[in-house]
Amino acid sequence: MDLSNPDGIRLLAELLAGGAAVRFTVTGASMRPFLAGGETVELRPVPPDRIRPGDLVLFRPSRPEAAYTPVGVLPAEGPQLMLHRVIRIRRGAGLPALIQTQGDALWAPDDPVEEEQVLARVCAVERAGSDGSSRWSDLGGFPWQAVGRLVVLRQGICWRARRAFAWARRLPHDRNSLSARRSPAG
Repeated sequence: MDLSNPDGIRLLAELLAGGAAVRFTVTGASMRPFLAGGETVELRPVPPDRIRPGDLVLFRPSRPEAAYTPVGVLPAEGPQLMLHRVIRIRRGAGLPALIQTQGDALWAPDDPVEEEQVLARVCAVERAGSDGSSRWSDLGGFPWQAVGRLVVLRQGICWRARRAFAWARRLPHDRNSLSARRSPAG
């Protein structure tokens, strides 16, 4: 299935909407080190109320022009899909949930998407062994769910630290200018 064209994306969306599990090869580097380009993932449709922080989901971004790759911006024409980790879910009474995602290798989160923009969750990853063989890792088990939540925690800490450092850079750097700002004019 070629996901670089709109027909391939439509076919994938139709298969998932019909309840089928779909396997495809990941491209890009936004999910490194957890997923590398060339690895195969298995996707399954997921009800919106079963999506949790730490899950890897395939979704349609709110603004395709904001779908960044390590080499630039994806073309804005036609439908786009992204596979990133859920970092936050905001649920309100009577409103669709807003799901925020972020690539493991990216510095900032993606724009939030509504729950109906999420097409599927990654349930397994094919990992290459050192002897050339491959095996499937089921992401539904405890160790992989814990890894996902730890990555979300790390991303939150890094995001807050970057904001704090940006704020600190705006402060005066020498003590004289700092004390002059604190003392009343006399």
